[in-house]
Amino acid sequence: EVAVSAFEHHMGAYDKTPREQPRKGTNNQNPNDTLCDVLQCCAWWRRLDLAQRAWEAAQKAGVVVDKRTWSSYILAISKCAKFGVLWPALQQMRREVNAEVSPLMTDTISRVASTNRLKAKEALDHLRAFAASSQPEDFLPTTAIVSCILSAGRLDHAKKAYQIHDEFKSRIYPDERSQEAVFEALLNVCALHGRTDAAAVTLDHMLKTDTKPSGDAYAFLVMASVRAGDLDKAHEFAQHIAPAANQTTDPRMVASRALRMLAAA
Repeated sequence: EVAVSAFEHHMGAYDKTPREQPRKGTNNQNPNDTLCDVLQCCAWWRRLDLAQRAWEAAQKAGVVVDKRTWSSYILAISKCAKFGVLWPALQQMRREVNAEVSPLMTDTISRVASTNRLKAKEALDHLRAFAASSQPEDFLPTTAIVSCILSAGRLDHAKKAYQIHDEFKSRIYPDERSQEAVFEALLNVCALHGRTDAAAVTLDHMLKTDTKPSGDAYAFLVMASVRAGDLDKAHEFAQHIAPAANQTTDPRMVASRALRMLAAA
């Protein structure tokens, strides 16, 4: 709070007229540098109220905010998970500094969803709104969808995330592996709840989209079956782990994880 008060006092005496030589006792430091430091401090302590005070002081003083300072302000907003403030701020950032805000928006949603389970549903709502209102050429990184699914850990939220994925899939993933990550996250949630019915539906969707299930996907199917008490089905899925494992997946690790679940049952 002391830093923000000092910055407000500094802005009260700020002269935006450029000078070739600084006056005695002053310097030509760019006010954006100071504002950026203050905003990052506010973000660290999750004090959006103080960040907004510093931001308003700079605006009143006529400071032309640069892209780096805007990013610090967005960080302070995201740390406090204030989605209602985030989207208008990103739109203003796009207008003023011609910045690409899609990565910032999705990264913020991913960060909030992965660290605050209670905000996962709100994160999904805003991800859907952002996807609907963003530019057609803006891609929505898969990490945002996956983070929301895994953080919520609930089937209803997972279903909602998949609906977003299904509606905007042409703009969400640029490659096949990204699509696999979404399905694997859904199977992970099914495994946590022992919902073989939901897991079977997810597997069916994978196959219909020509997505080849990975070793991890079959491991989650094994876990779901074990938790549901269907050991025959678990053994059936376990047979697919090694053949499905690719170069990025160690089949021994995946099989070991599934076997531990079987042993625990």
